[in-house]
Amino acid sequence: MQLGDEHIKTGYPIVYTSADSVFQIAMHEDIFPIEKQYEICETARKMLTGDLAVGRVIARPFEGNSGNYTRTSRRKDFALLPPDNVLTALQNEGKEVVGIERYSIFLLEKVSVKVLKQKPTWKAFLLLLTASGREKGILFLPILLTLICCTVTGEM
Repeated sequence: MQLGDEHIKTGYPIVYTSADSVFQIAMHEDIFPIEKQYEICETARKMLTGDLAVGRVIARPFEGNSGNYTRTSRRKDFALLPPDNVLTALQNEGKEVVGIERYSIFLLEKVSVKVLKQKPTWKAFLLLLTASGREKGILFLPILLTLICCTVTGEM
């Protein structure tokens, strides 16, 4: 947190971006309570659309003192909703769509999403589909930081 001391001194949020269409806002939780941080990020999300659109605005709360700042677990992403796509079409056909860990952010509200936080296995996925009364669906899972899309027919 190179700018932590300056943030504490001025009270100004730390704003930065990256090459992957992300706008991040870091604020100390003693300076900006978490709900205020989320409110600021929601405002930024509304502003960063159209020609200025970025995929995600991220609240990056932190805590601690000079030389010892750490991020908290209250990070929150404010993402643009994706346009209708193949996932929407699958949902319209009654298929299950499952997001594993961080890839659930790309699915958002356009499809019925179940987020599995534990280590994914094919058996767990098939059990999830069976429990939901479906035999077919689509699974997004992280493998070596690559998004792999696998379809499951229920036949193994």
